[in-house]
Amino acid sequence: MNKYLIIGRPTAWFIAILNLGVAVFQFLNLVIGWEYDLSLYQNAYYTSLIVGIVIFANDILHNNVYQKWFWLLSVVILAPITPVFYLFQRNKLIRLGGKFNSQDSI
Repeated sequence: MNKYLIIGRPTAWFIAILNLGVAVFQFLNLVIGWEYDLSLYQNAYYTSLIVGIVIFANDILHNNVYQKWFWLLSVVILAPITPVFYLFQRNKLIRLGGKFNSQDSI
């Protein structure tokens, strides 16, 4: 059952890349020590992070994804990085989930 995401794929890619880009920017700010006021960046980052976690966790839970709990925990724990990898592997994970679950029921 290969459903689409709650939102379109381009929007999902935008959220995933935005999370990763802002996380890298905040890390560089921490390492280099720029003197910028990051309150707007932090608010945007946390908002997009929560939206991304909800969208990708919902997609993982509603589709028959191979190794569902691994991907769900990865989305929650490694939120800036995992959605990019998940979007690359999404169709393959759904196909593998259907294949292995159908063999288990036999």
